[in-house]
Amino acid sequence: MSVVASNVGAAALAAHRVVLSLWMVTSYVCDGYANVGTMLGAKLIGARRAAEVRVLRNFLVAFAAATGLLAAAALAAWGAEIVALYSVVSVLYLPLLFTRILLTI
Repeated sequence: MSVVASNVGAAALAAHRVVLSLWMVTSYVCDGYANVGTMLGAKLIGARRAAEVRVLRNFLVAFAAATGLLAAAALAAWGAEIVALYSVVSVLYLPLLFTRILLTI
């Protein structure tokens, strides 16, 4: 790992860190949907309510897809501001960045 890291440079490593962090946040949200699906699905299957399990599945898939689309839209709209949140200098300007994002909504 360190051999690859030494070859790509600091900018590429920083970009990978930002992308990985954003992916993890989105992944945690989708994992939350999966946990809800496991708990409610087990309850419904135990009660032999297969039709409701299918409705739950469709509902959770729709929520997961909406999460992905929302994350993509947020990156398209505020990509520079989101990436700037990961820089050291931006910590000083964090209130300004949030205000700028909120004003564009």
